[in-house]
Amino acid sequence: MYADSLKHYSNEAFETNLEEDIPAGPNVTFGLKSFIQTRYSIVSAQLEGTDLLPQVAINEFMASNATAFADESGDYDDWIELANPNYEDVDISGWYISDDLEDATKFEIPEGTVVPAEGFLILWADKDENQGALHLNFKLDADGEAVILIHPDGIGTADSVSFGLQVTDVSEGRIPDYFGEWRNLEVYTPGTFNDPTVNLSDKPLPRTFTLAVYPNPFNPITTLGYTLPENSLVTITIYNILGKEVKTLINQTQYTGYKSVIWNATNDYGKPVSAGIYLCQIQAGEYISTKKMVLLK
Repeated sequence: MYADSLKHYSNEAFETNLEEDIPAGPNVTFGLKSFIQTRYSIVSAQLEGTDLLPQVAINEFMASNATAFADESGDYDDWIELANPNYEDVDISGWYISDDLEDATKFEIPEGTVVPAEGFLILWADKDENQGALHLNFKLDADGEAVILIHPDGIGTADSVSFGLQVTDVSEGRIPDYFGEWRNLEVYTPGTFNDPTVNLSDKPLPRTFTLAVYPNPFNPITTLGYTLPENSLVTITIYNILGKEVKTLINQTQYTGYKSVIWNATNDYGKPVSAGIYLCQIQAGEYISTKKMVLLK
């Protein structure tokens, strides 16, 4: 700025204007500081009484899944990945997701659904709600359509994507994650960060360890979804509120990526457990995470 020989003001005027307004005939050249303060006051007044909702993005989807990625029942259904760029978990209970612009509240996301901090959540677009809480009441059209994520009570669009003809077993994802442009991904990456540099000979690795329980509260079945950043010996154990072990769901070595397991509220002997608060603990290598669950009856 100081070297600019064509500027219409002096160096002194520029330095003054950083802090102070400068009269310019009938007008005023607002100082940088006063402009920001004034703008902040105006926007704050407009937002007064408004609850700002955290950002959750549609981050990846596959509309033609033949052999790529199976759900907890072993079915190859279409899927949608939601991503949370926030440093805290985001509860998306009561949000809506749809494939129809004229019916944007087609599927209401069930109570207790959480997208982990800086993590991901997979929704299965299989039109089979009987398979679990996150199995949607619509399928994706491989010939092209839209996916819309709506805030609670239908108050506004959180995110959306329109797409054309899809290739079987090829996903589309945002590059970079959360807010980037949509691109075909040679290697699909459900439950982890999108990486356009990997190819079919590489194994895309999750960069975070996440655990989500949905629905929560539940009766009597809930799904534990988790993402492994590396191949690990995985142990998933259910405890009651007193710390007594109730059931071991997983105790085996698993490969990196998104996994899920269902708990039907029974103990190690197959007997139903009573209503109350339970703790789910997952240990995978050096990673340990615990979530509170509420069983209703």
